Amino acid sequence: MKLVKKVLMCVCLSFFIHGGAASALSWAYPFVVWDGGVYQVTEEPVTDVDDVIGEVKSKPDEEGNYRGNASNVYDIGTKYYAVPGTDPKNEIAVQEDSQYVKAVYEHKAPKSSYFYISVLLIGVGVAAAAILFYLRIQKKS
Repeated sequence: MKLVKKVLMCVCLSFFIHGGAASALSWAYPFVVWDGGVYQVTEEPVTDVDDVIGEVKSKPDEEGNYRGNASNVYDIGTKYYAVPGTDPKNEIAVQEDSQYVKAVYEHKAPKSSYFYISVLLIGVGVAAAAILFYLRIQKKS
């Protein structure tokens, strides 16, 4: 039974450690999120763009959490474009009305609370399986 308590304590502890990790982004600047990266939108115009590489699909909630391609200023459906001669991992162009502006990679996007909830649920499932396995072994002996 001590093993059961230890496993449950580890699962609960991991939830509290990771539960608050997905926090609001600093909205000191306009940003878009594409392919797991946060890009700061500048005022620098881009005159030539390549293919569409993505679009805004969500807006951050009141806590600043978001999933996937998101923006704190652009509407859902706003397109992202590759810029000729540059790596999209460094900069992209964002459509702003009939023109395009440069967005520069800032940092990796934080994981959403959904990620941590799924990790918690998987952890609970593994812990439950381990407990059942342990109890079955104890019952046989």
